[in-house]
Amino acid sequence: MEELLTKAVEKKTVCVIGHKNPDTDSICSAISYAYLKNQVDPNLHYVAARAGQVNSETQYVLERFKQDAPPFMNNIGTRVKDMEIREVPGVRSNISIKKAWTLMKSLNVFTLPITDEDEHLNGLITTVRSR
Repeated sequence: MEELLTKAVEKKTVCVIGHKNPDTDSICSAISYAYLKNQVDPNLHYVAARAGQVNSETQYVLERFKQDAPPFMNNIGTRVKDMEIREVPGVRSNISIKKAWTLMKSLNVFTLPITDEDEHLNGLITTVRSR
């Protein structure tokens, strides 16, 4: 029994969060998805959380269904260790737009690094507009 408890404590916790200005749908979805993931994935512990304040409509729904509001997460910035990193081959700066586009589609990426002969980064080709 003690071994089972130790394994349960060692599980990594994953917070399931809707969006930054949570509405009823966002919070209820986070609660439901965390519950579902806990049923199908025994390797991790999923916990519903929220990234903003609970509005009155959501509070009513939570009380109606006897649910506590998920804990507030005030720091939900992306961390490098949480990102999926894929190696993407570098291309030379003289690549045609058509070849770059075709390569990006085949690799399912939005950005290609432009590299020199020594594989040093010289720039990026991207289809995503930066903010």
